[in-house]
Amino acid sequence: MEQIVFPVPNICEFLTQESKLRVYYTTERDEQGSKINDFFLRSEDLFNEMNWQKKLRGTQEATGNTNTVPSQPILYWCSRNMSFWSSISFNLAVLMNLLVAFFYPLEGVRGEGEPLPQSQDLLKKSTLTV
Repeated sequence: MEQIVFPVPNICEFLTQESKLRVYYTTERDEQGSKINDFFLRSEDLFNEMNWQKKLRGTQEATGNTNTVPSQPILYWCSRNMSFWSSISFNLAVLMNLLVAFFYPLEGVRGEGEPLPQSQDLLKKSTLTV
């Protein structure tokens, strides 16, 4: 058996860890040739992601340094942590739904259909902070 080594292109350094893990865990492994076929079906999306990450990182060199500095550091950081932002947005949506569910004015409970004044104040304060 002969070992074949393929060179890794420089653009592959821009692939996020999340994408690497997604390819690793979701690639079909049913048959002998299915892994390669599935990988090539995903390759265009991976290449587009690497180009986008490269564009966000930019190629500006720091003065007096050989290291590169991201040209759009905030966008680069946000895009590198997409799963983090996804979980935050989901948790905020759940929180807002719970606030609406708990403080929704029910007509049959008090007779007038108005929530208690304390819960109105709490609802206003909680929505202003979110």
